[in-house]
Amino acid sequence: MLTLDNFESAITAQIIQRGQDYFENQAVESLEENPSGTWAATVEGTEDYEVEVILSGKNVADYSCDCPYDGGSVCKHVVAVLYALREQVAKPKKKSPKTGKLSFEDLLLKTDLEELRNFIQHHKQENRDFGEKFMLFFAEKDPKMDVRVKYEGIVRQIIRSNSSRGFMAYRQTYSFSKEIRTVQHAAETALSKKNYRDAMSIGKVICKEAMQLI
Repeated sequence: MLTLDNFESAITAQIIQRGQDYFENQAVESLEENPSGTWAATVEGTEDYEVEVILSGKNVADYSCDCPYDGGSVCKHVVAVLYALREQVAKPKKKSPKTGKLSFEDLLLKTDLEELRNFIQHHKQENRDFGEKFMLFFAEKDPKMDVRVKYEGIVRQIIRSNSSRGFMAYRQTYSFSKEIRTVQHAAETALSKKNYRDAMSIGKVICKEAMQLI
């Protein structure tokens, strides 16, 4: 498995050297972790390329780059971000100060059940997508919900928004794969909860719709 400690040994020396040059020349910008645990960065090159890396501890679970490189599974831009992540992970984490602004986690712990329910209800009324995501995340609590039908609609909408008259351009494949990974993560989440029914249903939807798209 590719990790932040051993990725040099799993990638060709030429790509490693180019990626290291990018990293040392500070071409990696805007390295940030989003709430889902995915690290995103912009790497400056002949153009600016968007890179995403999903970490599980120090293990590299997944990665992507929107550059046109087709010489292997890992491009120099991903390597540059891996070097940046290795440096980031090695940094000691700053402890939250006892006074001052609360972190997200601290505020969540201070919020009681009734306040959370009111917050969810409020946002469900303002944003239909939020309500749908909430229902799907807790789908195992409603045995009557047809998860397959719900995710068929989601995947078909992702395909429609990233294609034109049945054709998907190369540039559109990056945004498509980025959005479809959120559906894959839903299957993985269901699997981690031992909710095999929903995990299998979501997996079947992805395979069926992807085959039709191809």
